[in-house]
Amino acid sequence: LDSSTGDDVASAIDRVAGVHSRRTSYGQSAYATVRGSNSRQVLVEYEGLRLNPPFGPGFDLGGVGLGFDSVSIWRGAAATYRGSGALAGVLEFRTAHSRKPGASIEGSALRGSHDTLAGGVQAAVAGRNVSTRVGVGGRSSDGDFYFTDAQGTRSRRVNNDHERGAAFGSTEVRDGKGWLRATVFTDRGERGTPGLSEFQEQFGEARLRDQQTAAIVGVGGTGVGAAGDWSLDSSLRAGVQMRGYQYDNPEPFLGDVPIHEETRATTVSAMGDGTAWGSRSVARVAADVRHDDWRSTTNAERLTGGLGASWEQAIAKRWVAVGALRGEVDSDGRSAALPAVGAQVELADAWTVQANVGRTFRAPNLDELYLELESVRGNPELTSERAWVGDLGVRWAGEHHAATATAFGRLVDSEILFLPVTAYLVEAQNIEGTWASGVETELTLDARPFRAQFAYTLTVARFQETN
Repeated sequence: LDSSTGDDVASAIDRVAGVHSRRTSYGQSAYATVRGSNSRQVLVEYEGLRLNPPFGPGFDLGGVGLGFDSVSIWRGAAATYRGSGALAGVLEFRTAHSRKPGASIEGSALRGSHDTLAGGVQAAVAGRNVSTRVGVGGRSSDGDFYFTDAQGTRSRRVNNDHERGAAFGSTEVRDGKGWLRATVFTDRGERGTPGLSEFQEQFGEARLRDQQTAAIVGVGGTGVGAAGDWSLDSSLRAGVQMRGYQYDNPEPFLGDVPIHEETRATTVSAMGDGTAWGSRSVARVAADVRHDDWRSTTNAERLTGGLGASWEQAIAKRWVAVGALRGEVDSDGRSAALPAVGAQVELADAWTVQANVGRTFRAPNLDELYLELESVRGNPELTSERAWVGDLGVRWAGEHHAATATAFGRLVDSEILFLPVTAYLVEAQNIEGTWASGVETELTLDARPFRAQFAYTLTVARFQETN
């Protein structure tokens, strides 16, 4: 990722096969989906700590970009190890720190249609054992545009403006094999909420203000222990995330009383992990705990703990087997045991085949359980989403070119959807048996100094009962 340009994180991940970001227009909230999932089924992490708040459609990627330099993406069974929320996949972002002494500064500016403006500046200073990066940025847009509705009427979308501001800072201290890293980032914004195209007049002055702030500190080391041909890496991380929304509508869709709603959530989390590297094996163990506190029309909180282990074993020269097991329990009495297995086989020097199958799940978010809004309501009787996921892929890698094709499938039990129960009320409900399948393809052509990458994903999703 290149967070110094006008191309934000959401736009960058759209270039990855099987991954897509959903939003109404540039600069608005953006949420990642993987292999036809909804955004609540994708877990977003920063260096191992989850960023998903306990309410809403997931972590907002639309305003984030500062300091997010790379992303690792796990799809399907590869996400089993991460636990609740990783039903379809995981996006883990990282910040790069220079180990070469020096200083740098870079900036960007963008101008687009609908009075769109964006810009930012980042600076970095690195010494022998310490490096620091800071950055600020922002964007705004009028956002209104013309469209043709389902009845063939040409209309103008109004109250679709937005403005956002973001700041970021990260410091890393290194001492031999050990490291200490602290990071803070914040993103705040305000935007219009135009509502349904048929009822724009009822939402002409509706506004949404939101903010998200996270602080993360971690300590760890590489090669901190050794036994025989085994080497040990370990780390400890802790973080706090605060997320808030404020919605105002002086002309409500239902009734005559102006709407004012505030929702705030705080998540405190910690995790520790250890990885043992052998000559033919890799073993990893991780434990995590988090506390979610949600304040809205109804207040709720939840404590969740998890323990996971994975093992990668080279069975023969061209065979590798992988296994993982994750256990999780929360204070609401929900629990899950999640296994996954996989294998990779090199058929020839340039050809590789791999297959994975596993169990994933997602506990209901607190808003899905307890939300009480003007026309949207949660459901305390919801059960957790559980899924079987699998994929089978083949990869060809030449000296300068590579191609990949992967078939995937996901069967979800008790998927949670907000569905209409009356003409004016939408409620969270469990839907039995939703199925998504498809094919991901990627082609990379590297003929220096030129490099081209092509990606295409076909996804078919359906309810089993109605096909």
